[in-house]
Amino acid sequence: MPSSRPYQGLPALDYPFHDKTVTVTSCGRICFNRRKINLSTVFAGQSVGIKQVSDHIWLVSFMDYDLGYFDHETCRLEPIQNPFGPKVLRPLETSAPGLMLEKLPSTACVGDDGVARRYADFDQAARAVRGA
Repeated sequence: MPSSRPYQGLPALDYPFHDKTVTVTSCGRICFNRRKINLSTVFAGQSVGIKQVSDHIWLVSFMDYDLGYFDHETCRLEPIQNPFGPKVLRPLETSAPGLMLEKLPSTACVGDDGVARRYADFDQAARAVRGA
């Protein structure tokens, strides 16, 4: 039985805290400074936000989700850990008996070899993405 409510689609997306808002092409790419960055055909026709977070490093976001980072020289998107995936929080031991603290997640990057690595902070991850 079809739904009685018509599908209205997504509202107009706005990224006020990003440097640019761009529309993903029908083949799933972002055009940035006359270069093409492959994102996904899933986002075709949708607006994404792009924000410069470091020298040569840009963050790509869709709605409230950060999708990944790209270096504007290589234009290769490195995905961020899946926000919908399972999360394991490991407790940290403290000197107070019975008190446990949750460890905050570190920054994750996927290298050219396809292996995911964790870094202590964003600057360390950005250096790894740039190959520095």
